[in-house]
Amino acid sequence: MAQEVPGTCLPPDSFKDPVIVISNHNMKLSSLGKKAEFSAVREAFAADCNQRWNQEFIDYSHFWLDLGYERFEKQAATTLLRNAECNKWWTSQFKDKAGNSGKTTTIAVFPWAGTVAGSVTVKTHKSNFLHQGGLAYAKAYNVNKEQFATQLKGIGPYQDPLFEVLSYTQEQLAKWASLQKQGRWPSKLSRKLLLRHEQATKNRIYSALDSTRKGSFGDRQEFRILYEVFMLMPPNTSQIIRDSLEDVNNNRNAHRPYWCLATQDVNDFRIAECNRWILGLEMLASSAECQPGTNQRAY
Repeated sequence: MAQEVPGTCLPPDSFKDPVIVISNHNMKLSSLGKKAEFSAVREAFAADCNQRWNQEFIDYSHFWLDLGYERFEKQAATTLLRNAECNKWWTSQFKDKAGNSGKTTTIAVFPWAGTVAGSVTVKTHKSNFLHQGGLAYAKAYNVNKEQFATQLKGIGPYQDPLFEVLSYTQEQLAKWASLQKQGRWPSKLSRKLLLRHEQATKNRIYSALDSTRKGSFGDRQEFRILYEVFMLMPPNTSQIIRDSLEDVNNNRNAHRPYWCLATQDVNDFRIAECNRWILGLEMLASSAECQPGTNQRAY
């Protein structure tokens, strides 16, 4: 392989037995449509893999894929918010049942707007019998989080005008704060630029919430499973899921792991929550002044 790389003088054995890691992210097979049956999705996915990659070189013991499903209420303009207590029960189903001692899962909980609703993720450890059987990760979350979906990867502060400050990760913000303490602000940073980003973010948040008042948002569950498990799942998996959801919908006494609320009420609540923070930021910004001749900020 080294000899095939032009303009190099690498030793012939530089790439002996290489391992190539492939991440096929955000592959939705959109041409199938949202109502495609599981069997059709699996067939299309397998065909796509066969077309893209030489099957002889794929290590199926490390071939993982994410499979998920969503549910919505039949009522229009509604939003489902998962109950935190139900999420706790949901994560308990992934604990090792084979008697292994020690911690076999890592759980992360994400409260929704400081309420008793939220999302959750579960990572199974290699000692967990579910991991050994082909389940590495699972998450259950509220679909309305996608109202604020932004591009996070590969973008530093003030590098992407399309996504403003909302797209900055916690790590980036921590670095930003560290620069402030050390007095080493980027040369192109200005108070005017900060305020422009703050205004753009505020406008985008309001637009995202105001324009979706009549929309419907369900909840979603996703599971990271081995390709071999994916291929062994029954062809009528879609019908099995539909039947289980219909049983709940048709039984008024059945337990639902979520609240069903009017989307307009949910969005109004989120706008009110955002205003609590925006007001403080704008009061701070209005009292900020630049120290003459420096990039330091005085408050």
